[in-house]
Amino acid sequence: MVELGVGPQPIPRPKLSAVGMAGTLCQMSTHDMRAKATKLDSAICAEQEGVDEAVRLIEMLAQP
Repeated sequence: MVELGVGPQPIPRPKLSAVGMAGTLCQMSTHDMRAKATKLDSAICAEQEGVDEAVRLIEMLAQP
């Protein structure tokens, strides 16, 4: 999600704190991140045959 700009960098467990989580939550609610997430949602919803294509590819790769 980070690569697409729709999610924050993960917080490593040893550095996890309430302050760090609060900052991450604030980052997730920025206009820029929300706009990118909305755009990604629209692109995903526009893929009419996305599930069918995923199943086809999985079945193709699963064949011996």
